[in-house]
Amino acid sequence: VVFKDLEGAITQADVAVGALLEQTAARVAGGGAGSGAEGGRADNSEAARARHRERERAIATNHANWTRPVADAAGFAAFCDGFELLAHTERIEALLREQPPLRATHQALVPAVLSYRVFWERYFYEVELLQRQEKKRQALLRPPSKAQPAPQLSSWGEDDPFASWCGARSMQPILSW
Repeated sequence: VVFKDLEGAITQADVAVGALLEQTAARVAGGGAGSGAEGGRADNSEAARARHRERERAIATNHANWTRPVADAAGFAAFCDGFELLAHTERIEALLREQPPLRATHQALVPAVLSYRVFWERYFYEVELLQRQEKKRQALLRPPSKAQPAPQLSSWGEDDPFASWCGARSMQPILSW
């Protein structure tokens, strides 16, 4: 059990180092961190695709990904409710044909550890999570649009945890010197 966890940690570290190396290479190729809009971000589509492929490979090769409980059980259940296995048949055949590490993991786990359906539900769920993470990352890298003004930092607004303490009056110093 400890070995599987260590193996997962090593795989995650490999993915992180690979992503860091890709970003560094893209920055160097783009002229460095301060050389314009694209050079500073190191976020071209090829680097994003390579990062995504590497993360999919990490999912496919780490057996602990398949046997540990899903972190978001409710999200996974909702995903499974809408998942149509037959609609993915061609994609599954292509994945097994084109990705030997995934094929080896599939052969090792199905049907001894997981059913065919659960294996592919887990795989496509994890891939969808990766896609969501990438969209969030892209949104964070994108500069804010001029149509949306920057939030005012002078007030917490409705999230002000002290507003209920003060009621409608403005915040006055409690002590005066």
